[in-house]
Amino acid sequence: MGVYFPEKTIDKMKRIGLSEAKVSEVLHNGKVVILPSGAEVLVKRYTSYEVGLFYKVNTRSGDYIITHVWKRDRR
Repeated sequence: MGVYFPEKTIDKMKRIGLSEAKVSEVLHNGKVVILPSGAEVLVKRYTSYEVGLFYKVNTRSGDYIITHVWKRDRR
């Protein structure tokens, strides 16, 4: 199983200063959070910020597809 980053996601990661390694770390070590809409996201908190992502799994290959990422200051 691998991790796939669509071009749109890579562009966003560059804009907000996230590396593929950091996003992969969130994928493997992040906490599952259920949003009010019922969607599951993964979030990992660091000292001064948090990183979150939406993902889906390719049913044929088992690869993770990162569909959306964000980074925000901790409150």
